[in-house]
This record gives sequence, C-alpha cells and structure tokens, in this order.
Amino acid sequence: PSPMVSIAVKPPVRLPRLWQSAGAELPCAELRAGAAGLGLVSLAGDSSASVTNVPALTSIGETLYPGLAVDAVRLATGSGIMILEGSPDTVLSSSAFRAHLDQTGDVRLHASSPAEWVRRTVSAKEVLAGDGRRLQGKIVLVGSSLPQLGALRPTAADPLTPSTQIHADITAGLLRGSLPWRPTIAPLLEVLAL
Repeated sequence: PSPMVSIAVKPPVRLPRLWQSAGAELPCAELRAGAAGLGLVSLAGDSSASVTNVPALTSIGETLYPGLAVDAVRLATGSGIMILEGSPDTVLSSSAFRAHLDQTGDVRLHASSPAEWVRRTVSAKEVLAGDGRRLQGKIVLVGSSLPQLGALRPTAADPLTPSTQIHADITAGLLRGSLPWRPTIAPLLEVLAL
C-alpha cells in the first residue's frame, strides 16, 4: 500500500546504501484501515549485532516509507509533507524536526539508560486500571520487554534493550533535535587531524 505521508525529494540526494526491499510484511487490513500512519519498525544490528542506527527512511518497491519514530513525530506534531534533501549530507525534515541521515537512510541512536526506561514507561496494569493521565499529550509507543516476545536488542546502554525503548529514544531525539550525526566529511577531517 501507499505510505500515509508524502516525502518530497529535493535533488540531489545521495543515499547509496538505503535499505531497499521488494516488499514488506504489513499490519492486517483492519489495522491499516484505521491507521493514520505507517512506519517501519525493523531494527538491524551492526557487525556485532548491536543496534547503533535506526531507519528513518526505507524504500519498498519504488516508494519511500518513514521509520516508526519519524512517522510518530510527524503525526503527533501535525506535520504534513516531509522533505528529503542534500548531498553529501542528507537531511529528512518536516515542520517539527530536522534529522541528518547516514548513507543508509538511518539516524544514529543515542541509547538511554534503563533508569530512563523506568521513568517513561507506563505498565499495562496502570493503563487497564484507568490511570492514563501520564499518557495525555504524549506520543505513546506500545510494546513489551518480555524476552519471550523476542523484541530485545543489544545497544550501548544494555544488551537486552526492548525495541520499543529504542524507538522511544529516536522519537525523543527527533523532538529535542538532539540526534547525534557524523558529517560525510568527518573521515577526511579525522585523517588530516592525525
């Protein structure tokens, strides 16, 4: 299906290693019908299997789709179209955020501590008991930290980081405008500094 947001591309854009796929596993039709957005939830690890980057953008077929955190921020802030621009440093922006992407269309993860996870997590028990006050005016990501569900990934913060916390870190970083990034020219400057 089509993404639920337009991503305008302002050439030149260079993403030589953008995550591309011929197809994707989608939510069931009933969930898609009631959804305001459609964001990618996949998290690929680096060579050590640790999650250091999170997709902000991917290509499925010939169509660009946003990552979960990007689309959540877009929806929560009422942003419309997103703009992809720049070369050699590529930026994805909306009226609410501006994120520098690496050559794969990812943003860098600044993993929060387990203490931060506790501070921002509301248990299902609290929600079912009717105490949703902490959720008012917030972006809510629903997930689990149960090992049996297989959604635990290694990060710099913890070897068993719930994937929902990884997406929450990217969401918070987009809202604060504080995601780390490495300019394309950095390797050259590092060599010259030696």
